[in-house]
Amino acid sequence: MKSGKVGRNSEMTWINFRDLPGTQKGNIGEKLMDGIIASTGAQIYCSQTIDKPHYLDRFYVSGSHEIFAADAKSKAARSAYQDSGVDRKHFDIYKQINKQRPFIIYFVDEFINSVYGNYLTKLLEEVEVSIPWRSGFQKYPLFDNNSYCPMVYFPLINMVKFGNIKPEISEQLKKLSQRSYKYPEYKYPEWLY
Repeated sequence: MKSGKVGRNSEMTWINFRDLPGTQKGNIGEKLMDGIIASTGAQIYCSQTIDKPHYLDRFYVSGSHEIFAADAKSKAARSAYQDSGVDRKHFDIYKQINKQRPFIIYFVDEFINSVYGNYLTKLLEEVEVSIPWRSGFQKYPLFDNNSYCPMVYFPLINMVKFGNIKPEISEQLKKLSQRSYKYPEYKYPEWLY
């Protein structure tokens, strides 16, 4: 299936969605999330959509028979704000699903070798966070409508740690990263490490 173009000018070639670096990185994050969910004894139900983007990765049934929805985001936290976020269009879908089922977002962070996140309802709790590089506070959740891709950001203090990432897996994720800047030297909250 033709999914995207790679190359410059006349050298453009089509690449399958599954072969894109972001998709490969996401697949690693989904496997890490699956391991965390499975360790609770839950039954996992996966999306069969593999050749195009999808809005959530899993439904799962807990040992007490509650049904949850979950999505893994394989991306390191933003360094300057100590937060992480999701595309606004995905967020809008999450909110709709959350009306029927609890929704959990798992952030897979290759910089600090950690998987963290929370229920969407917890991520949406309003809070003000001190910004280390400037005087003042940032209110969350932060709706950034000015960028090329509108985003919703959640502060790390509204998240809980789900697990660690092995260093070799973090290196794989870093190689697939599409960040346009180097990973920072900022110190994140201790509980994330």
